[in-house]
Amino acid sequence: EEDGKVPDSTGNGNDLTLYGAANTTDDAQKGSYVVSLDGTEGSYAELPEGLFDNLDEVTVEMDVRADRTGEEAAAFDLGKAGGQSMCLKVLDDALKAAFVLPDGKEGQGVQGNTDSCGGKWMHLTLVLSPGSMKLYKDQALLAENNSLTASVKEMGENLTAYLGRPFSGGAHFQGAFDN
Repeated sequence: EEDGKVPDSTGNGNDLTLYGAANTTDDAQKGSYVVSLDGTEGSYAELPEGLFDNLDEVTVEMDVRADRTGEEAAAFDLGKAGGQSMCLKVLDDALKAAFVLPDGKEGQGVQGNTDSCGGKWMHLTLVLSPGSMKLYKDQALLAENNSLTASVKEMGENLTAYLGRPFSGGAHFQGAFDN
C-alpha cells in the first residue's frame, strides 16, 4: 500500500484506492496482506472509474471474509450514483447478487443458501453474461439465473466499483478482501 493505493499486480495501472479506515493488514490465516474494512461509513475501497464500461461479460472474483453478516452490506457494488447498480452481498447463511434499481429496490439477481459465512474466508465468483448471472462459492455453483434482462453494459459509462460501500444506502461492509 502506497499513499492509500494498492497497486494493480497486473501492471495495467488499475490501482485500488482506499478511503477512510480502509487499510492493508497482514492476515495470519491467509498468510498475506489483505484489504481490511472496519464497516464504518467512509471506509471502503474503489476500483478505477470506467473499468467495467461497455462490457457484455463480467467476472468478479475475490477471496472474502465477512466479519459482520447481520446486515445486508454490499461486499461489492458496481454502478454510478443515481443510476442502476449491481451488488454482491454476504449474509449470515446466504450469498446474494442483484441488479439494484435507481430507487434502491433490488431487481433481477440470484441468492443461494450456504453454511454460515461469518468470519470465514471464502472464494466468491460472480459471472455475468448476456441473459445470465451465476454465483459460485469456493468454485461450486451456488445460484444461477438464466433469464436476466438487466446487464452491466446497459448501466452506461463511467461506472465505479466499490468494495464495502453501497450505492443505494445501507450498511458498509466489515471484513477483508484478498486476490
